[in-house]
Amino acid sequence: MTRTSSSDLERFPRQDDASRDSPTASLVRSAMAAGESMLNDGTGGLTRGSSKSPFTKPVAIAMGSVITLVGLSNGVPRLGTDENLVGIVILVSCSVLALLAFGMIPQRAPQGSFRLINATVMTRAEQPTADSWVHLASTRAMRITLILGFFLGSLSLLAMAVYAFLQGIGVVSKPNSSTNSSFLIVISVIVAAVGCLGVWISSLLVGRRLRNGSFGTRPSGVALGETSVAVRVPGKNIEIPWVQIKRVEPVIVPTRNAEDFSMIRLALMPGGMITERAQMLATDGYQVPTDALYTALRWYHAHPEARRELGRVEGQQRLQAWCDQAVS
Repeated sequence: MTRTSSSDLERFPRQDDASRDSPTASLVRSAMAAGESMLNDGTGGLTRGSSKSPFTKPVAIAMGSVITLVGLSNGVPRLGTDENLVGIVILVSCSVLALLAFGMIPQRAPQGSFRLINATVMTRAEQPTADSWVHLASTRAMRITLILGFFLGSLSLLAMAVYAFLQGIGVVSKPNSSTNSSFLIVISVIVAAVGCLGVWISSLLVGRRLRNGSFGTRPSGVALGETSVAVRVPGKNIEIPWVQIKRVEPVIVPTRNAEDFSMIRLALMPGGMITERAQMLATDGYQVPTDALYTALRWYHAHPEARRELGRVEGQQRLQAWCDQAVS
């Protein structure tokens, strides 16, 4: 591993700088990253590594406005008529799409700093922690419109599943009498499962927003301490000893017609407190620059003699220098 000096910022590599994974490795790592991203990032894999969005602000606003106008013009006139149900479906569908579009307005690049806090405040019922004081890379809340759109969409799927199930068992008449009842029941179960997954992810998003540094709530994010790296986000609450971390490496899986899927992979040695062989960390969704977090993990892993400064003013000064370099 290349060792950087105390003043050097190590940029998270791009696809051009990193070795391309083999198809098999890409598939395996992509699956691992998607699963862990749902827990670590609290977004269900909605973020794609960097803070860049495929939508510019004018495009996102234009899309949301057009969808809103289409929904109002086509849904409202149908209310109170024989097409009342169609009007409701149009309004709900367009509301979900409009909220998602407005929620995709790009957020500014993170320019925050690590927070030096008492690790106990990040636990439930003030449980004991491996380190007393840690440097926290706090998570950044997603836009409320995106969370509302995701939650409303999930509830809509559940409502559709219930309606289809009632049609399948004969409680509600079918629009098309030739539709097979068993088919409706199977479809309703599948849609209900997707809706429940969406509600669960929505609860993680809400929990992350509530824990985004508000007074009286437990902060969430990735915390660096003298003896361990703690991942404390909605759905995930673990401490990984530094001595169990074998490597800190970038994972970049190229995708077609989209941004590369990027994560930070902590390769773990077997036999430690954590049974998994790797812990994936999202590269997006923090209040600190990605390069600063990546540098901190890499540098302190490569310099165990310097970890004693973590949880102290000396460590905060070094981390702040990396944050300043990342935004300069």
